[in-house]
Amino acid sequence: MRHDQIIKLVIGYTLMGAAVFTVIVTSLSLVGWVTFADSGQQQKLFYVLTVEIIVTSVGYFSGQLKFNPTEVRQQIISDAATAKKRLWELSSITSPTEPHFTEKQRGDLALRLRDWYYKDGGGMYLSRTAADLFLKAKAALTDSDKDANNVREAFSALRTELKVDAGVYDANDARTQIGPH
Repeated sequence: MRHDQIIKLVIGYTLMGAAVFTVIVTSLSLVGWVTFADSGQQQKLFYVLTVEIIVTSVGYFSGQLKFNPTEVRQQIISDAATAKKRLWELSSITSPTEPHFTEKQRGDLALRLRDWYYKDGGGMYLSRTAADLFLKAKAALTDSDKDANNVREAFSALRTELKVDAGVYDANDARTQIGPH
């Protein structure tokens, strides 16, 4: 999602919230459920409500406040899929079908994964379980007590969780070992 889209979304929801609040307080003041210490306050409230309606209308009809939550959600889903595909690609070196990887490759992968998680923002698209498995797998890369098999198992668990999160695997599928044992 682009920055300008986020700003429009925030402005739109803020204006909507303020307008709803103003409408409620104004309506309650009309029936006498809300009273003001100064009678001029009710007039000011009507003035604010009128200004809110005008600003919101002008903003909406000029195209500045038009936003579609469905489009925003679809963009987030698309961005998440792209980020997770990149993580899948980065973790390919840990596949059981790949030849043994060196300590340097392990260190390089740990750095690339850190960039993916923080710099590229990929970490914000992981479920809590996937984020936990990601951090464990990344830590295994730099843990000298973990051999290549430990690293492969950690990344396999992460990739399995990514499939569960994507709806490709259910709980039973996640417990079933695929490929060579």
